[in-house]
Amino acid sequence: MSKKDTKVFRDPIYNLISFDKNDEEPIINIISTPEFQRLRRIRQLGFSNYTFPTAVHDRFSHSLGVAFIIGELADNLGIGDQIEIPTIVEKGEIQNIKIDKNELRLLLKLTGLLHDIGHGPFSHAFEKITGVNHEEMTKKIIETQSISNILSKIRYSETLSKYSKQWIIDILNGTFNPIWIKELISSQLDSDRIDYLLRDAYMCGVTYASFDIKWLFKNIEVDTIKSENDREGLVINAKKGIHAVESFIISRYHMYEQVYFHKTTRCFELIVQKIFERLLYLRKDNKFSDSYFLNSSFLDILEDKDNLNAFLELDDFTVFAHIKHWMNISRDKILKKLCNYLLNRKPYKMIKEVELDYKDISELEKDMREKIPKDKFDYYFFVDDYKNVPYKDPYLIGEKVPEKAEHIWLKFENQQKELAEISPIIKSLKNKELKKYRAYVHRDYI
Repeated sequence: MSKKDTKVFRDPIYNLISFDKNDEEPIINIISTPEFQRLRRIRQLGFSNYTFPTAVHDRFSHSLGVAFIIGELADNLGIGDQIEIPTIVEKGEIQNIKIDKNELRLLLKLTGLLHDIGHGPFSHAFEKITGVNHEEMTKKIIETQSISNILSKIRYSETLSKYSKQWIIDILNGTFNPIWIKELISSQLDSDRIDYLLRDAYMCGVTYASFDIKWLFKNIEVDTIKSENDREGLVINAKKGIHAVESFIISRYHMYEQVYFHKTTRCFELIVQKIFERLLYLRKDNKFSDSYFLNSSFLDILEDKDNLNAFLELDDFTVFAHIKHWMNISRDKILKKLCNYLLNRKPYKMIKEVELDYKDISELEKDMREKIPKDKFDYYFFVDDYKNVPYKDPYLIGEKVPEKAEHIWLKFENQQKELAEISPIIKSLKNKELKKYRAYVHRDYI
C-alpha cells in the first residue's frame, strides 16, 4: 500500500490515523457525509472548556479515534481466518453467516466510527430537556439513505453489503453474537472508553488518564470463558497485563471525579437545562412567539423529539446562536439573565456538597425558599446529584445472565479469574457507589 492510497488524519493522541482508500473506502465515504461532518460542530465534553479552557475537541475526532483503537484491538486479538455470525435472514430464520477477519475488522471500524453519530448539541444536557435519546438517533441516522447506501455498496464484500447495517445496529444495541465483538465497543474495557479517557485528559491538560495502551493491546485475546456458559470473550494475560488494566480503571475513576463531574462544569450543564426549562415554560404560557427561533429546527425538535431532519440541523453553534439571540431580544428577565450567565461564564456558587445523605441539602433548600422569590427559585437555586461506580459488577446488582456482567477476566496458565478477585485495588472500588449532592445558588443570594 503506497502513501497515496491512504487518507491520513493528524491526531494528538495517536500521531496519525490512516484509512486505506481501497480496503476501507466505506469509512472514508461515511466521514464525508453531512451527518458525520456535523460531529465537528458538537463538542465532546460540552461545557468542560468553561473549566478546562483547551477542552474544545469534538465528537468527530473522538469517533475517528474509536475507529482507530478498535482496529488496533482487532489486529492484536489473534482472530481466526473466519468467524460465524448468527443472523436473522429471510422469514425470520437464523443462519450462521461467515466472514473473514478482514471483513470483521472493517465492520468493527465502521461501528466505532458511527457509535456517537446520534449525539446532539450539549449532549446529555440537551437530551434531558428534549427527551431525545442519542442511541436511538444513532440507529435512525445509520438507517438514513446517506449512510445506508454506503453500507449497502461495499464493492469487495457481498456479505457486508447485505448485513453490515443490521450488524452495526445489533452491536450498538448489545444484542450481537459473538458477545466479545460487542465488548470491543461497549464494556468496562472498550475502545470508546480507551479513546475518550486518553483524548479528554490530553485536551483538558490533566494527567489523570495514564495507562499503557500498547501493552494492554499486546496482552488481550479472545478465549472461552468457562464461568459464563463457555462463551467466547475478551481476556487479559494476568501476569503481564494486570497493571495496565488497573491503571485503566483508576484513570477512569480519576477522570470522572476530577473532570467529568467537576462542580463548575456541572453548574453550566444545569444552567443550560434551566434555559430550556424557562423556554418551555414561556411557550406554554404563550409569553413568546415563534420569532424567538432563528429557524424552525429548534422548535420542531422541542415539539417532536423523533424529528430526525430537525435534529440533524442542530449542533452546538446553532444552540449558542439561539441563546445569544434570546439574551438580546427576550423581554423575560429570567431567561435573559440565564442566557447571559451561560454565554459570559458567570457560574452560580456551590454552597454545599454532601455524600450519600440528602438531608442536609433538603434543609438548606427549605431555608433558601424563604430567601429567593417564588417565581425565581427554580432558576436561581438548584441541586445536582451524580453517581460514579468506578468498577461495577451488574451481575451482583440485578443482571441474571452472567454474560451481561461485563466482568474483566484475567487469564492464568490453567484458569481464569475476575479482575476484582486478583487486584486488591479494584476490589476496593468494585460496586463502590460514589454519590454526591451539590447545592448551587445564584450569587445575589449567597
